[in-house]
Amino acid sequence: GTGTASFSEFNPLFTSDGYTVQLNGMGGENNTYGGDAIIAAIVGKGAFSVGYSGFKTDGFRENAGQNDQIFTAFGQYDFSPQTSVQAEYRHRNLKRGDTALAFYEDFFFPGQQSKDESDTGRLGFRHAFSPESIVLASVIYQNAKASQTDNQLAEPFVSYDITSPAKSLSGEVQYLYRSPQLNVTTGVGYFDVKTHLDTTFNLFFPPPDGDGEFVFQDTTKLDVRHLNLYAYAYYKPVENLNLTAGISADYLNG
Repeated sequence: GTGTASFSEFNPLFTSDGYTVQLNGMGGENNTYGGDAIIAAIVGKGAFSVGYSGFKTDGFRENAGQNDQIFTAFGQYDFSPQTSVQAEYRHRNLKRGDTALAFYEDFFFPGQQSKDESDTGRLGFRHAFSPESIVLASVIYQNAKASQTDNQLAEPFVSYDITSPAKSLSGEVQYLYRSPQLNVTTGVGYFDVKTHLDTTFNLFFPPPDGDGEFVFQDTTKLDVRHLNLYAYAYYKPVENLNLTAGISADYLNG
């Protein structure tokens, strides 16, 4: 209700068919710009929104720049008062230098560059057998790649390149039961992440003592699979007493 409504948030008092457009922008020193744009609508049993957010800055010192771009699209449809589905897509592209702040202000890496790019898709489902009995389901897929390079290092290091591509799939199904005396939450979840770490170091050992240029390359497999099951019960025998019992199991391989 209105007690929990925030800025531009739909709530039961104001939810109705219509379109909404929201624009924001900002600017500052050091080539700093940012802004976002959102278009949202409720049409009958359906609702959707499309949004973009961007932020760019050179930073307040050398190699502290950032460039962050995010695009999202969301849709929801109610087949009935009991059954609804959701779908969401999100793309993010983040580029940055060495933005970490150390104790000494001149302790940073002037050549370090990082890039993170990801595409994420999600499907959600909700069905209420009754006001007390609800099942929820969600499936998420992500294709991501993170990388970091630096070509301004102290000897014997010349440069390095670290890349980590990853593809992941996760899902969860949860059942909720609610009554004045007993609440039950049960569910099962699973995720599978296929990823590896590719590392390349270029080193130089000056002759005559050293052997000159040397390249070190390595690939480390980092796949992870996780299955979890859980059940929790909350029992209220009298007004001021709550009893909780739960059990869970996890299987992790990676």
